[in-house]
Amino acid sequence: MTRARNAWTGLAWAMARTRDQAGSRSGTGGALASPVPDIPGFRLGPPLGFGARGPVWSATALEGAAVATGRSCAVSLLSGSGPDREEQQRRRLDALVGWRHESLAEVLAVVPVADGCAVVSERLDGPTLAVLRASRSALTPAEIVSVIRPLADGLARLHALGVTHGDVSPANVVLCGPGRPVLVDLVGEVAFEAGTRGFLAPERVLGSAAGPSGDVWSLATTALWLADAAERSRLSEVLAPALLADPSARCSAQRLAALAACLAEPCEVVLPAASSLAQGSLRARAALEETRPAATRLPRPARRDPGRHRGG
Repeated sequence: MTRARNAWTGLAWAMARTRDQAGSRSGTGGALASPVPDIPGFRLGPPLGFGARGPVWSATALEGAAVATGRSCAVSLLSGSGPDREEQQRRRLDALVGWRHESLAEVLAVVPVADGCAVVSERLDGPTLAVLRASRSALTPAEIVSVIRPLADGLARLHALGVTHGDVSPANVVLCGPGRPVLVDLVGEVAFEAGTRGFLAPERVLGSAAGPSGDVWSLATTALWLADAAERSRLSEVLAPALLADPSARCSAQRLAALAACLAEPCEVVLPAASSLAQGSLRARAALEETRPAATRLPRPARRDPGRHRGG
């Protein structure tokens, strides 16, 4: 498993470089069209991937930085967007800096820069759930438990801080190792987060703001999306309290963790060969149609680049 994950990381870097070059030649963007920013205390390298706010840069902490010297990190830039939004963003980041949970990407530091701030997060290497599901058959109930239960526990801790994620989806979960799924993209502006169609709670589709109950619905829906069609009926019954249409009646993330534990005894997720993961990345990125999980069809999240490897 470690060999496949390391090989996949190398392939992802190569694919990112190819995408960057293609974007630069076509004029459609990409890392080569984005100058490498100057972040005090950090030396930035090639992009790790691309989020909703642009490139996520690889970085190394320099002496005197708020992070241990030499540590590999991921850096995202958040631009200023008005006093009210900046204050909301600052409170969100202050709550996250230095706070740890094994299933949430750790925010290591926030560095002020011109017209905004740079968010320094732990660097994560591994395929996303979107890539994994495009690379192999459906996950077994035991594998699903090993993914959903720790993520639900992480969401419960996040919600206890008063923070909503707002875009829980397969493209925002990175498998970093045996038994360690990690939810990324914690630094988005929730009030303005569009989310990933097909994994948005019903109230979000109707225009309501993101909230903890929406995160719960999205994670439960992700569980159904990972499962084989034959298993979804049983999973839907077990996870029903997390899938209620009324957000006020929906269960908490902590309750979802307990419900997931009832599905099966957890086991490690089996990663396919690196070549299969690379092909799965291309398939996931090429998917244009996004639908809700159904008994006869699997949805394909395509709003974000599903194969990106990034932090926070």
